[in-house]
Amino acid sequence: MRKFIKIFAWGTAGLALALAAGALGVKLYFTQARLKTLTRDYAAKNLGREVTFDTITLSLSGLSIANLRVSEYPDFKRGEFFSAAAFSVRPSFRAMLRMEIKINSISAAGLNMRVAELKKDTYNFSDILAPAAPAREARPAQKEEVAPLSISSLKVKNSRFSYTNAAGDMAVTLKDINLTASAISPAGLFPVEAAFTLAVASPWFKGEIPAAVKGKLS
Repeated sequence: MRKFIKIFAWGTAGLALALAAGALGVKLYFTQARLKTLTRDYAAKNLGREVTFDTITLSLSGLSIANLRVSEYPDFKRGEFFSAAAFSVRPSFRAMLRMEIKINSISAAGLNMRVAELKKDTYNFSDILAPAAPAREARPAQKEEVAPLSISSLKVKNSRFSYTNAAGDMAVTLKDINLTASAISPAGLFPVEAAFTLAVASPWFKGEIPAAVKGKLS
């Protein structure tokens, strides 16, 4: 029994040391300068937009970004598309070992997203969603298994979403958005609760309406 306890103690200590070394290695490798370069390069290549932020932290516990800003296409001279005062994602590494994609928590504060209709069925984010040209396949494509995705907790505070149409005569804004959701997965319904102020400016109606939503979504 003593031998088992001794082996267990040494094993636990070794695991703790390995995790500490891994965390230190991640911190030393992913410096602020390197993370900013990686983020900017990724945004330019995949989003065709500029991205800036004050600080970014990447560790074994997750990712956190302060004062994230994403430009309209192609740069900030065209305006700001998305911003967040604070944003963090904490994945479950234990679930990854089981080939699952599980997020323990996603939290955001001060989100601000502006959607504009440029012309019929074209918006200021359409370039991001544009499908890539299909590559030629030498053999029949095999069906790929997609890892299940779940999010245990989602919290959004003090956020804002705005929309304007192409004619410029209608604007819809959701202000002071506070939203919580849990147990999010494609398997079924999950609970959502939100409160916000709906502001509308159009030829037919102009005013603000406080609103609250509570229920389940799929």
